Amino acid sequence: MKNVLKLIVTAAIATTLAGAVMAQQAGPTNGGLTNGQGQNPGKDGAKRGGTMKIGKEVLAKVQPALNDEQKKQISDLDKKTMESMKSLREKAKGGDKTQLRNDLKKITTDYRESLLKILTPAQQESFKKLYKEAVAKNRKDGKGGKKGGLNKGGN
Repeated sequence: MKNVLKLIVTAAIATTLAGAVMAQQAGPTNGGLTNGQGQNPGKDGAKRGGTMKIGKEVLAKVQPALNDEQKKQISDLDKKTMESMKSLREKAKGGDKTQLRNDLKKITTDYRESLLKILTPAQQESFKKLYKEAVAKNRKDGKGGKKGGLNKGGN
């Protein structure tokens, strides 16, 4: 009797675990957009965060180093940009994914232009060089796309 009970309990646990594993989604169901950034791997930067994520990592290495005022300006720019992206994604729920991608691309371009205006010419050169290297590394590691968002337009 104990063996039969153990068998039933074991079978129930195995069935529950198998069901949980099988119930996981196969991939994105929202037109290919990833959670939060409107970018897939292979589109405008790294897996999640794209331009802004790589940009933040690179900004930490820029020479000459950022001063406190620049750090505050960039932080404010990041917040403003993230709010714009969030608002856009909320408005676009269930809508045209191509239009959303185009609108997010424009926000990213505006971010890039504003970010570069905050930096001195020497910092801009340092940033562009480090950014290109980071994008190339991400591509090599299978994390990035054809172009990094801050390198468009020959920068």
